[in-house]
Amino acid sequence: MNNSSDTRNLVCHPERINPFVREITASVRYVTPQSLALRYVLTGDTGPLRIPPSCPPARTEGLWRHTCFEVFIGRAVDTAYWEFNFASSGAWAAFAFSDYRVDAPIPSARQPRIETQLYRDRLELVAEIEWDGLLETRTDAGLRLAVATVVEDRAGMLTYWALVHPPGRPDFHHPTSRVWTLSTQDS
Repeated sequence: MNNSSDTRNLVCHPERINPFVREITASVRYVTPQSLALRYVLTGDTGPLRIPPSCPPARTEGLWRHTCFEVFIGRAVDTAYWEFNFASSGAWAAFAFSDYRVDAPIPSARQPRIETQLYRDRLELVAEIEWDGLLETRTDAGLRLAVATVVEDRAGMLTYWALVHPPGRPDFHHPTSRVWTLSTQDS
């Protein structure tokens, strides 16, 4: 099992810049052939940011309306994908799509393990997700991911961070956003 990961920088959507965030990085690695660990590091002045306080882990709708970390996972040879949202509070959400923004039935997703550390100059979130039964079996083509973050400041302004942004408004679902490829050799 290859436990190495690489780290990538997310870029802020040019529609709105957050002056408090210097950078957001993400790293992804396989933990098992059916699970991933994602690590997000937001660096900057966390004081002016609205960061949800800890609470018991629970599946929660609407996390994307506030500070949250996201990943969109699909097979490289398919249009279907999953969306996972993680909040620093421990709240999480999972959604299934058969194609671009086309809802699909959601089998019961396992609760991800979420660990958060908040410092004056950074927020670190690690989430481990298992998808056994969600994405069926991996193919030799591997997985394609879009990694993203929504950041809310105390004034309620949202900024959107991703590996790449398609033209127009922020859209993490857009197929061109899934640019991070994980091959079966990475597991």
